[in-house]
Amino acid sequence: MKYEWVSPSKISKNIFDQIIESRNISKIELEKYLKPDFFKDQSDPRLITNMKKAIKRIKNAFDNHENIGIFCDYDADGIPAGAMLVRAASKFSNTIKTFIPTREEGYGISQKSLDYFLENKCSLVIAVDVGITAKDIALKYKNENIHLIIIDHHLIIDDSYPESAYCVVDLKQESEKYPYKEFSAGGLVWKLLYAMHLEFNLFSELEIKWLLDLAAISTISDMVPMTGENWLISKFGLVVLSKTKNIGLRQLIETSMIDKDKIDEYSVGFQIGPRLNDSGRMADPIDSFNLLIENDKTHAKNLSRKLENNNKLRQSEMQLAFLEAQKKIDSEIKIKDKIIIVKSSKWQEGILGLVASKIVEKYFLPAIVLKEKKEILVGSARSIEGIDIINILEENKQYIISFGGHKMAAGLRVKVDEFDKFKQEIINLTNKKVPDILLRKKLKVDAISNNLENIDLKLYGKIEKMRPFGESHK
Repeated sequence: MKYEWVSPSKISKNIFDQIIESRNISKIELEKYLKPDFFKDQSDPRLITNMKKAIKRIKNAFDNHENIGIFCDYDADGIPAGAMLVRAASKFSNTIKTFIPTREEGYGISQKSLDYFLENKCSLVIAVDVGITAKDIALKYKNENIHLIIIDHHLIIDDSYPESAYCVVDLKQESEKYPYKEFSAGGLVWKLLYAMHLEFNLFSELEIKWLLDLAAISTISDMVPMTGENWLISKFGLVVLSKTKNIGLRQLIETSMIDKDKIDEYSVGFQIGPRLNDSGRMADPIDSFNLLIENDKTHAKNLSRKLENNNKLRQSEMQLAFLEAQKKIDSEIKIKDKIIIVKSSKWQEGILGLVASKIVEKYFLPAIVLKEKKEILVGSARSIEGIDIINILEENKQYIISFGGHKMAAGLRVKVDEFDKFKQEIINLTNKKVPDILLRKKLKVDAISNNLENIDLKLYGKIEKMRPFGESHK
């Protein structure tokens, strides 16, 4: 792996000033970091395209006592986002029906979910963290007279856009004018609830603030940029999480032996988030979802123990899979290739993304990891900064059954008999289009000082105020 050191453009005695200069943080942005004002520092969510239409339809469903369906993805973004929506909506409705697919059933809105919501006579379905490529199934929902609201944050693919949905809330739309566009699904759901507070006063400021624990978990776990409003949600959400009223979260924190007085972005990203994810990876994601909406301490304790066992199993399975993948890479992959593609019939489907991430971390190359399942290969892709993995898949979609995600991460399905063509075309395209300079890992130096006296508790205190750290803010 080649490294490229990036030094600060200006060097001064004040180390903190160097850091701010290196990170291109303006005086206005710095003021928001050092003295954040939660509501003042964010924009009105009603400015988001289709947000007013979405909240008006949801309020009508409350007023008319309609059966409401909620569909959410099975990961640590979708599950807290869906749980947040259920907890909030339960204040007005006792006829909420939830559908969460297993990984075996596959990513995205399915015919099975439509059948479930039809059986439960739902006239409104809210899809969270999925749906932006659900063109065909959205039409089926419409034909069954079910209003489908899609709340998603993934990239839009024009020929898969669900125009038959009642409305779509996704800030990646080209016409979007809202100033911040990098929310997780959980962040978007929280903004929707905030919009309902502003428009209809359905929730008090205090009520929606208490839901920031789930919004922060979604934001940090999904590794969206830790900037702007995401930083705000995470900053204040971690405070709420440390004194959460959510019985399931309190039990999870206790079972995981996390010090509730020291909860930070690490606690969420490496302890809470993975445990919520592991139900979907190793068992059934409904366990994580039920934990987050549970109001009984005994039930919550049992569920948190299940999550802990799944976490241990996942760690073991992932290590074995990565070691096997590493052997394949070292013996099969050509040095000149700028992307790694490996497959196996042995690997657990739920850990493919984790294995891909570890491959990227070790080799600093984009990676696609696939599992053979009868006549198809299911897989996960992970990338490095500057290489858009969705664009690579889009240019080779003739060999792909389905795919979706964003620049740095994606899920996909490939026909087994098309794998060799798929692999070669992806490698050829990447080798041709990716410049060598992107394959040098940048080690950015924010500040330089020859005087240790410049490093003191005052500097530490200022840096601490910039927390939480994360993607694009490390």
